[in-house]
Amino acid sequence: MYHRQIKILDFIFVRFLIEMIGSMMSYLLIAIILIYLGLFPVPADLGMLIAGWGLYCLFTLSLCLILAPLSETSEVIEKLLPVTTYIMIPFAGTFNMVSWLSPKLRDGMLWSPFVDAMEMMRYGVFGEQVTPYYDPMVPVWASMICMVVGLTLCRRIRRKLVVE
Repeated sequence: MYHRQIKILDFIFVRFLIEMIGSMMSYLLIAIILIYLGLFPVPADLGMLIAGWGLYCLFTLSLCLILAPLSETSEVIEKLLPVTTYIMIPFAGTFNMVSWLSPKLRDGMLWSPFVDAMEMMRYGVFGEQVTPYYDPMVPVWASMICMVVGLTLCRRIRRKLVVE
């Protein structure tokens, strides 16, 4: 941070890109091997898979824009964040399908941008074998709101950040 040209957003974007590319490459490697062995289906709708993955990434980036500055403001928040990410896993839609839930619980789960994006990816992989429930506008709107909040927080924390 000694150089004026490097900003907090640069660190956040680079870290996000590294994690995103690493996740994508590991998924591709495992998927190709499992498809070759006949243990994983060839994606039924590649466009839906990529759209869901893109929305998942967009919301994750917007959430990072909020969490990174917050972790700089408090050591408690910095220590609490890894724990909360593990607690969030059951609510991200990774290990359960929305179609398995009751209609009342389903409506509540569809307010989660992660669940909507995961359902899109699941439909992209399995196609007509699953019954997807999703609204792509939920992750879009949630991402836009989080980005505005996150960019504001990044701007405020920049003024208070002490270079060591």
